[in-house]
Amino acid sequence: MLNDCGLVDLGCKGPRFTWRNNRAEGGFIMERIDMAFANMDWREKFDTAMVFVEVAVEECHRIITKAWDQEFVGSEMFRLCKKLRGCKDELTVWHRNNFDDLRFQIAILRDQLAGIQKENENGFNADNYVKEKVMITKLEDLWQKEAMFWHQRSRVNWLKMGDKNTRFFHLSTIHRRQRNQVAKLKDENGIWQVDKECIAGVIIGHFEKLYSPPHTRDIEDIISLVDPVVPSGMNTALTKPTHLPTLEILRILFL
Repeated sequence: MLNDCGLVDLGCKGPRFTWRNNRAEGGFIMERIDMAFANMDWREKFDTAMVFVEVAVEECHRIITKAWDQEFVGSEMFRLCKKLRGCKDELTVWHRNNFDDLRFQIAILRDQLAGIQKENENGFNADNYVKEKVMITKLEDLWQKEAMFWHQRSRVNWLKMGDKNTRFFHLSTIHRRQRNQVAKLKDENGIWQVDKECIAGVIIGHFEKLYSPPHTRDIEDIISLVDPVVPSGMNTALTKPTHLPTLEILRILFL
């Protein structure tokens, strides 16, 4: 059928399968039932387009099933609209409870982790070591969820408005410029510089000092660090001025 319609599979990035029957061993089945297709003209125009499959969260399925099973009286279209609205409301509450307080959860977990690591400074403790590993795993999981959430939200916004000459596009550009801006910089004396010219001077001075040839040092500073090998008495004898006659000195040098 796909060949007859001139369609191609766009492929996907992420988990290979998008559905499973949740049965035990022997009867466990996984399939990829969520697929996207396009004709050749569309594929050539959008050659980098791809379907992104996110990690499945079973809780979403439970929430949708519960909301969809509610009974309403009225026409089929009325019941459909009410069920869709019910799903939306339930998912909104679930989203608020699981994602809106991510930063709060991360902040609490970081404080707890800092306390455990502070206790570990007093010496190795097996219980604290296990707690630290568990907290780090939880913290990494929360960070991943937060990154995924903002990535998805940003992606949706860009798909809607990113390529248009809209206020969203200009605000995003301004935000990126502000994020990359250096607002202040501490110089070598420990003083914060906020003026743009002063900040530029600190940066230029740092790299000039970094790549300039090393300063010449007083050789006496280095010699003072070297332990003497020749005893002082021998050094006196070696540096003692000679009293040989001039003619005898010449004979020794040239004969």
